[in-house]
Amino acid sequence: MLQRARARLAKAAGSAEEVGEPDDPHERDLLDRYVAAFENADLPALLGLLTGDAVREVAPEPVELAGREAIGRFLATECPAFGTCRMVRTAYQGRPAFATYLREEDGTHRAYSVEVLTITPDGIARIVTHQRPDLFPTPGLPLSRGGSSIRT
Repeated sequence: MLQRARARLAKAAGSAEEVGEPDDPHERDLLDRYVAAFENADLPALLGLLTGDAVREVAPEPVELAGREAIGRFLATECPAFGTCRMVRTAYQGRPAFATYLREEDGTHRAYSVEVLTITPDGIARIVTHQRPDLFPTPGLPLSRGGSSIRT
């Protein structure tokens, strides 16, 4: 029974290898606007995509920010990727996610984090940041990209 339960949970959760466009056009649009706002450091646009009680978590650290204001403060003052990265759509454990590549001085973008989003009808309710470049090879993402063209 335990093996069957684990298999069902794994199937329901999905895997890091699952990449695809969401079926819902609203969700696709929300993800596209999230990327544009994050890459261009457009804080008002990004905060407008979040639900009022949105939470941002940095795993595995015990850092959790609750609410738009706290998330905005963090992005504006402490997040090195905000406005300096490129993002590639992927999936992580069956959820929409982005591989974030941080731009270095030589212009190369290096693997930095995986941003996993929880989307509700009201907007983005949760963002979990995994600052683990070792997650990139699992879905076939490179650890670095040259230049500014990283789109998939």
